[in-house]
Amino acid sequence: MENLAFLSRAMHDDPKGVDHFSAPVAWIEETQEKVSDRSGEVIVKHEAEIVQTLKRINDWMQHHPEDYR
Repeated sequence: MENLAFLSRAMHDDPKGVDHFSAPVAWIEETQEKVSDRSGEVIVKHEAEIVQTLKRINDWMQHHPEDYR
């Protein structure tokens, strides 16, 4: 969840604007809403979904190599 929060901040702060990252930002926000409690037990319960969100973002970024840092 920390990685998702970091990515969200980076996308919001990017000079291209958050609209450029609308899909990954939406995925992050959706996951953050579902996993609003960050206790270890809840994280473990949603681990597969969190990892899937990170993979989706990675796939998106690979199709946008100019943004992949």
